[in-house]
Amino acid sequence: MKLFHGSNVKVEKPEILNSLRALDFGAGFYTTSSYEQASRWAKAVTKRRGTGAPTVTVYDFDETALSDLHVRKFEGTNGDWLDSSGGLHTPTLASQ
Repeated sequence: MKLFHGSNVKVEKPEILNSLRALDFGAGFYTTSSYEQASRWAKAVTKRRGTGAPTVTVYDFDETALSDLHVRKFEGTNGDWLDSSGGLHTPTLASQ
């Protein structure tokens, strides 16, 4: 499965960092199956941080690894997604 991560830097080796930032689903490494969503996020992050360049990192994710992770996966903008995110973003695969 191809997954995308938008940021102001390329993320070669994702790390899940505990932080006090108020993220939609808590601490984790956020990805999406939508290149367009990752690209929009990369632009927003770069503008907010005032450094780097909008960058979308692409991952070939082995779905068999899902059993080793705590994952929230939404198939669409259904009630579960809306309740979890407040409807602020399009569906993502978020690993916590």
